[in-house]
Amino acid sequence: MKKSLGLAAILGVATLLAVPVVGQAAEVQSGDTTTANVGLTQDPVNDAVKLTHAPNIDFGTQKIGISSFMLNPVNIDDDLVVENPGLGDGWRVNVSATPFEDGSKTLADAKFILKAGNVTPVEANSSAKPNSMEVTLLTSDQLIFVADKNAGIGAWKTTYASDQVSLNIPAGHVAGHYTSTLTWTLANTPSE
Repeated sequence: MKKSLGLAAILGVATLLAVPVVGQAAEVQSGDTTTANVGLTQDPVNDAVKLTHAPNIDFGTQKIGISSFMLNPVNIDDDLVVENPGLGDGWRVNVSATPFEDGSKTLADAKFILKAGNVTPVEANSSAKPNSMEVTLLTSDQLIFVADKNAGIGAWKTTYASDQVSLNIPAGHVAGHYTSTLTWTLANTPSE
């Protein structure tokens, strides 16, 4: 009998220890407050601002004569897109362009202008939006798209409509198929 009482006592204590102890939550009354928390960490794989798209611009073909003329593009094949996975430093995109050339021929004094484009988020976004700048393209870098500190987070695009891009060609050029190379450069710091 002693053995069965001892075994019963051990089982009883073990059962009490196995039952979880539920803490008493603080009592809440109308008007009291509670909190909700979330932690956001930077993805170590996706941890850099990226320039992911930039447009090719086609002005088509134009008959030349004795006068200067202005062209708008017949095709702009892409938007200018920057993706920022949550870095608050700001960023900037510069663009430069080589002169329009066809072999040894150059469109001297041609002006290639990009007006400020239409800036929109790629998807719904609560970040302050970046700014698109009007530029006359030169061989040196020109600031075209910029996000200040804590702005331009997420994916943002600048879309250029045909009337926001122009090529002004003065008189005095010979026929040819002229090409300019555009170089787009991203820096992960805002404009100084």
